[in-house]
Amino acid sequence: MSRAWLESKASEPAELVPGAALGPAFADYHRTLPQSFDIPGVSSRVSRRLCHRIKRALEHMRSCRTWDEQERIVALSGLLAARVLDVRLPRVRSGRTLYEEYDALMRRRGLREEFGTT
Repeated sequence: MSRAWLESKASEPAELVPGAALGPAFADYHRTLPQSFDIPGVSSRVSRRLCHRIKRALEHMRSCRTWDEQERIVALSGLLAARVLDVRLPRVRSGRTLYEEYDALMRRRGLREEFGTT
């Protein structure tokens, strides 16, 4: 796939991008990732940057009228990285975890929830 093709699809919902539904669902496995990788604690600077970028991607997804697949991928990648690195993420104002917030945004768009937080 060319970069131009991927960029042209960045504003389309995932279900319109060929192969997007074929990826693995993480709901059954994401909680075991820290033990699988067994990576000792990361620096607070790395944790803060990871958390900040995830929150920014989720905020963009929540507030924008047009769908941005790039921000969805950034949020999902960041959430998985945080799980692998066993980074504790804060809750949003509503009291949800960032994983729950991601799934709620996917539900609202009619897309697959990744973390099984319903």
